[in-house]
Amino acid sequence: MKPAKVPGLLNLQTEIFNALNDSKIAAAYDEAPDEAPEPYISIGDSDIADDDSKNCCGDEITEDIHVWSKAKGFRECKMIVQKIISLFSTVNLSNSAYQIALIKKETSFSREYDGTVRHGLVRLTFKVYQED
Repeated sequence: MKPAKVPGLLNLQTEIFNALNDSKIAAAYDEAPDEAPEPYISIGDSDIADDDSKNCCGDEITEDIHVWSKAKGFRECKMIVQKIISLFSTVNLSNSAYQIALIKKETSFSREYDGTVRHGLVRLTFKVYQED
């Protein structure tokens, strides 16, 4: 019999936040302060889809990670995004409560409305399975 389900959404965000902070790629925030100096990283929206099986409790979770930069052009923003993708392609986020596996990576880049801020978006999709 499988255990009662406890979705891994908060656990995954905590593991992502800790990995970003430990990597020192750039300052990382859940909610960036108004005067945060660029470049910085912020954790954004999440999507969750049930992925239970007969014997296992699991979810497919997509986490948005935002990169903000005021450097001219997109070079700095793309370099930070590249480091984030490399980090999550190699780091083990699993812990005693959940098995976590990265299954999909997507990125996009844009100029913000004021024309001076560059925005990189990294969308990472994970399979998150609750340990017994």
